[in-house]
Amino acid sequence: MPLAKPEKWGYLTPDTKERKIMADDPLFILVVLSCAAVLIILMLGIGSFGVGGKVAHKHSNRLMRWRIGAQAVAIALILLFVWLRGGN
Repeated sequence: MPLAKPEKWGYLTPDTKERKIMADDPLFILVVLSCAAVLIILMLGIGSFGVGGKVAHKHSNRLMRWRIGAQAVAIALILLFVWLRGGN
């Protein structure tokens, strides 16, 4: 017996009021990937702090700047997703 996708994970399209599953939406997948990128960069930055010494001195500020940029992109994509998909 296959498991059905729960309807609570979807959204209604603004024009046709048709229910869509978020996991099938390319923009949603892009949002998830951008959030994963932020998490990976954050973990690398924390890891460089843990190592300390020359590694932390060489990479910490650069990783922090990359994380801030990736976070800005992720937030912009989340807002774009909510705006385009008719979020209230």
